Amino acid sequence: MPTPTAREVEDYLLGLVARETGKTIKQLRDEELLFPADPPWDSEMLCHFQGEIEEHFKIDFEDAVETERRSRTLASLASYIVELIGGSSVRTA
Repeated sequence: MPTPTAREVEDYLLGLVARETGKTIKQLRDEELLFPADPPWDSEMLCHFQGEIEEHFKIDFEDAVETERRSRTLASLASYIVELIGGSSVRTA
């Protein structure tokens, strides 16, 4: 599987949140544009998704402190996942 872009990872994460909240991905994207510093999940929801994210992207969130720090925004978590998948080069297209 080629390394996904940060946008593709964001779409996957938003899909999980949409499934949980009943909102559409478009609604979540609109909220993210209005409040970019607020992730669309709370810590409990993210913990609920963690195994699914790890399995889907074949990664391991080994560093809990770094994962928590990077999960504070959608863009930051998506970039972190891309880094875990394929090293430190992040494609943002």
